[in-house]
Amino acid sequence: MNHSSPTKQEKVAKYESFLSERLQPDLIKVLTKRDQVYEETSEYLKLKAHIELIQTQNKEDAPMRAMVNVGCDFFMQAEVEDTDNIFVNVGLDCHVRFTLEEALGFIDRKEKQLTKRAEVLTEEALKIKSHIKLVLAAIQEVLET
Repeated sequence: MNHSSPTKQEKVAKYESFLSERLQPDLIKVLTKRDQVYEETSEYLKLKAHIELIQTQNKEDAPMRAMVNVGCDFFMQAEVEDTDNIFVNVGLDCHVRFTLEEALGFIDRKEKQLTKRAEVLTEEALKIKSHIKLVLAAIQEVLET
């Protein structure tokens, strides 16, 4: 027997090591990033719905009432007299003052950007999954020979 060629067990161990140390963690990272993008998209869509609600209530010309989280999940009732402007977190914890229409425009652009980012991450995840299938097929082939 030639000692320079790896045995079946060594080949399988190499494949399994690559699978568990590289491919699976990479897949988890990509899926986690994609989930974060989905969560951020969801937050912007909620904000959009709130802005649209504010716009319909603005016609009544009365102060808006809301429950506001003042910390540690303690809520207080608040009145918002000026609902013409809103502060939006545009990233890196930077807040910008927008009119309601400007905020809706920003949210639409941000939603498109996040959707593209989610699609890229989904493609990455599919590539990693296909690599995992190839490694599993290679392991199966080694075991059958």
